[in-house]
Amino acid sequence: MRSKDNKATFQVNTVVKYFKGKYNRDGIKHFAYAVYNVNIPLKNTFKEYRKRLQ
Repeated sequence: MRSKDNKATFQVNTVVKYFKGKYNRDGIKHFAYAVYNVNIPLKNTFKEYRKRLQ
């Protein structure tokens, strides 16, 4: 059972990717990333997050 006093504070970066016909898709997709204690530009969030698994 968890206490109601547990709180977490972090920044959420939202990245929008436009398909523009790639992969036989049109439209957009939204990605949300919880970021804590990392100083990377919002523009690079998507690319840096993908690197973490390699």
